[in-house]
Amino acid sequence: MLTDYRVNGKRSLIRALLSVSHLKAHFGLCRAVDVGTPAVGHYIDRRQGDGVSNATINRELAALRRAFSLACQRGRLFLRPHIPRLQERNVRQGFFERDQYQAVLRHLSDELRPLITFAYITEWRVRSEVQRLQWPQVDFEAGTVRLEPGTTKNQEGAPST
Repeated sequence: MLTDYRVNGKRSLIRALLSVSHLKAHFGLCRAVDVGTPAVGHYIDRRQGDGVSNATINRELAALRRAFSLACQRGRLFLRPHIPRLQERNVRQGFFERDQYQAVLRHLSDELRPLITFAYITEWRVRSEVQRLQWPQVDFEAGTVRLEPGTTKNQEGAPST
């Protein structure tokens, strides 16, 4: 499964590595044919008991689901267990109100203010979205930022206003 992520250039490889480490810690050296739906249920119960969010558990289960799918595609297994998706309640939190944003802005260096202002206006994430932009993507006259193919979730790219 990890080889598949590497070969296909998945940006979620680091997340997959972390998920696999948790899966290995629980399932150890179990044979795939011995990992059925009840065993997956025990995994979910244990992870929730550890205080792990459903969103994190879902990422781990997605890695397990992908591993089983690849094993079936390659003829190593004929069936995969039902691996449920848990309900997630991960609404983004921590947005700044305008007065909070302006208070923070007063304490930033001149170099950081434009970056943070852009992130505030567009509601983009600074590290994973804004810092990856390059000047050729910005059209000041049109008031747009072009997202290049391969940089968005659907890999298509798009103009943003």
